[in-house]
Formats: sequence, C-alpha cells, structure tokens
Amino acid sequence: MNQAASLNLKKVWTALVVIVAIVLAQQVAPQHVLAKPAVSRLQTVSQPDSTKFQKKQRGDEWFRWDTTAAGHPIGKDTKTGYWKYVLPPVQGVSSLSSKVVGQDAPPSRPWRPQPPVDAALGRR
Repeated sequence: MNQAASLNLKKVWTALVVIVAIVLAQQVAPQHVLAKPAVSRLQTVSQPDSTKFQKKQRGDEWFRWDTTAAGHPIGKDTKTGYWKYVLPPVQGVSSLSSKVVGQDAPPSRPWRPQPPVDAALGRR
C-alpha cells in the first residue's frame, strides 16, 4: 500500500470514528436537556375570511397548544381552515367548538390543557 492510500484510509477511519461517537452521544444524552419552551410571543393569524386575531404558542416539545391573547385554548379545524375555540375536556378528551376565533365569543372561561398520560410519562 502506498503512502497516499494509507493516508486516505486513516482519514476514512477517523471520520467513521467521529460519526459513530456523535451518534452514540446523541443516544446516551438525556433528551430533556434539549427541552425548550414554546415561542410565547403573540403572533397575528388570519382566518380564511381574512379576520385577524392574535395567538400564542404554549408548552414545550412534549406538549404544545395555542391560545388566544386572553388565554383561551384554540385549534385549527382541518376541514374548514378556521381557528376555533377548544372546549374543556369531558372524560379526558377535548374537542373543537363551533365558535370561530375572532368572530364568536369564547364558549368557556380560559383554561389550561393538560398533557395526555403518555406525553406526561415521556417527561421523566
């Protein structure tokens, strides 16, 4: 083997060792160290009919939800594209109301959603 081939082989092995070390470090490192809160600044959002309102993102990478500026939980209706108020949970399940954000009054007082059990277990 000539000197150039030996040098290239050494570079390949060095690169391989570095890549394996990085992958192993990511697997061993605690995931909660990478946790950060959601962006909580107000964002202006437009409804399909051009109605505008402000929303905030709450939570972290384990559990996230959106609220109005007043703290009412909201969600986007995938069928209509409208942001609607989320109803407080009944037997642990929340659902979208028919009330459209920016057009209708909120159907309830502000409340804070709780993470599902499986998301809460992931926070250890």
